[in-house]
Amino acid sequence: MSSAGRSRRTPEEARREILDVAARFLRGRSFSEFTVQALMRETSVGRSTFYLYFSDVGALAVALVAERAADLFSASAPWLDEDEIGGPDGIRRAIEAVVAVWIAHGPLLRALADAARHSPDVGRAWREDFIEPFVMAIAERLARELETGRSRSFAPGETARALILMNEAYLIDRLGHEPPAVEPAVAVETLTMIWTRAIYGSPLPAA
Repeated sequence: MSSAGRSRRTPEEARREILDVAARFLRGRSFSEFTVQALMRETSVGRSTFYLYFSDVGALAVALVAERAADLFSASAPWLDEDEIGGPDGIRRAIEAVVAVWIAHGPLLRALADAARHSPDVGRAWREDFIEPFVMAIAERLARELETGRSRSFAPGETARALILMNEAYLIDRLGHEPPAVEPAVAVETLTMIWTRAIYGSPLPAA
């Protein structure tokens, strides 16, 4: 792209392009290959532009973690926030939406989970933006379900943590690659069964 073309890009457009290219880059490569030089060769902006928005590739990965966490929170929001679709049916709908996010971004999420093991900053973001908010939100939902007598779960905080960590490991393993290792419908049924029985002690609702 010409320098004139580059100059017409807004700051938000330039930052968005870097994030989008980084997401595509990480879908097929390990975090160890994720360097500013390698990344910026695949963008239409100059390398110096990278440092206007990110201090290093770790900071860029942190931004990607925040975006995917927001996607997953949006997918889970109906069950977390709205009592009228609580219960097993609400869990199924939430898991269907979560699995859809993983189908769209699974290899990227797997790469970010790998980055979390190698970069302290990404690891902190993975815990603080990705894991802990879900644990807290689900624990609050389980406490409400216990208060209404709908749930039979034990220790809402620990139940929530166990379920989230199980989801993380299972979805990385089964949906974190292209092609996925399991059909989305099978992933939905498997997770719905586990969550429903852990929280409500009831059989799986009809699909």
